Amino acid sequence: RMVLDTDDLAPPVGPTEDPQDAARRRHKAVAEKAVRARDHLFAKGVIAMTADWLWLTGKDVRGFGRVPQAGSAQDELPMQQAAEPSFPPQASAEDEEALRIFEGGM
Repeated sequence: RMVLDTDDLAPPVGPTEDPQDAARRRHKAVAEKAVRARDHLFAKGVIAMTADWLWLTGKDVRGFGRVPQAGSAQDELPMQQAAEPSFPPQASAEDEEALRIFEGGM
């Protein structure tokens, strides 16, 4: 079962419930489940985080492959000119939504 399996989070829309309220309730349940998963991974030392960043610590997790060390992915790629990054980086609407869910908002 997936960590964020949403099939069991919210019952179907009731006869007196507005579909938007049901969608809002389901969204809130998914967001709360994501926060609980994040907190669990942090407590186990699998991830570390600051107010703005989240990263893997490199701790081994049973059932998953080893986390590549910093720079190892670059060592395996052929040499090529990297594209110029935009400063500041522009977040997509999908990034904004994921960040809002991660931070516990709606």
